[in-house]
Amino acid sequence: MKVVDAFYSPEAYTSYGIDFYESGKQSGQSHANIPIEGILHVYINNTLFMDITCSPDNLFELTLGRLFSEGIISTKSDIDDIRFEKQSMRMFVALKNSFDKVLSRTITMVSTCESNKQTLSNLNSCSDLPKKVEPIPWDIETIFRLAKVFARDTPGHRTTYGLHSCYLVVGENVLFCCEDLGRHNALDKVIGHALEQGIDFRQTLVFTSGRTPVDMVSKVIRAHIPILVTKAVPTYQSVALAQSHELTLICSAYPDSIKVFSDPEGKYQQANCKIAV
Repeated sequence: MKVVDAFYSPEAYTSYGIDFYESGKQSGQSHANIPIEGILHVYINNTLFMDITCSPDNLFELTLGRLFSEGIISTKSDIDDIRFEKQSMRMFVALKNSFDKVLSRTITMVSTCESNKQTLSNLNSCSDLPKKVEPIPWDIETIFRLAKVFARDTPGHRTTYGLHSCYLVVGENVLFCCEDLGRHNALDKVIGHALEQGIDFRQTLVFTSGRTPVDMVSKVIRAHIPILVTKAVPTYQSVALAQSHELTLICSAYPDSIKVFSDPEGKYQQANCKIAV
């Protein structure tokens, strides 16, 4: 199984001096590596469209993936120009076509592990989702092998224990690995990398560390990704959405056990089935 290096920057965390206490042992001074939190201000056609609380790395990919996974753009070519002002954390996106209807819903979007709040927006509604994704075959042993790779940990989480991780996989190859304070952001970052590289989402799988509510499942469906695997758990509503759109949903994925909540056509029963490349 081929695994790429994680797309993670040391600028996304810092070392901080602390007082350390252990039960029954002498206290002392130590240090802890903690994530850095930033707010990315995204402007579309010179109008502030959203603020994203995030880890300050892979910001172009985060922006590209967010616009795509929320249905604002349908392809990378919808963007005429994109530029970033590092000092002010402002991303300026120029779209080719008229998006007046979308831009009239100027929002504040905060995406962290704790919250994904939106105002004056229905971006996470399911009304704009495709009717279904196209299922692809998979097999249990491949998922177990991916879970073993995932269990080895990623650089940012291993350093801080405060970040979510997300892989994008084709066949048995992990193409992109991204981390962020928010599970939504980590997913959008791998989607952004895939858009940049022209990857066919219809042949991919995503593996995430975060729980999967409806908005996470919606992002995957909008991207036409057929398989979503998570180390965590789903909600009742997200399972129903996955089933209605024929998304394969595998949760509580560990090296020795998985829980399959949605499996179109029962393809996991085919012992020798592999993900098509």
